[in-house]
Amino acid sequence: MANCETHRQIGNRFNIADSTSHKVVLNCLNNMKELSGKFIRWPRGQEAIITVQKFNCLRPNAFPGVLGAVDGCHISILAPWEKRTVMEKLDRNMFYNRKQVPSVLLQGIVDSDLKFIDVFSGWPGSSHDA
Repeated sequence: MANCETHRQIGNRFNIADSTSHKVVLNCLNNMKELSGKFIRWPRGQEAIITVQKFNCLRPNAFPGVLGAVDGCHISILAPWEKRTVMEKLDRNMFYNRKQVPSVLLQGIVDSDLKFIDVFSGWPGSSHDA
């Protein structure tokens, strides 16, 4: 899934049909989506106060009131197919980042214990970091 393999390639690797590969991948993604709220969540109340205090201990002279550290990266993809007929056409160029590689953006925010508290992906690679 993470390295742009087709369902045919996944099926060949695990000796399963393409359709089975598709169902397994969708099932896995749906389960991850359902469970993500239990494990990836923004701190609230006392938990947020403790997180800010832990960040203050890590870097006493840093910004006050830090709740999380944010970073992002580009995930390489195959550019959308120009001759799509079922779905609306997309401008392929919007997926090419500044290095001319087709990608989507991934952003993650971690707390002072390096646990993810927020994750977002999906903007085309040409989108600005802000």
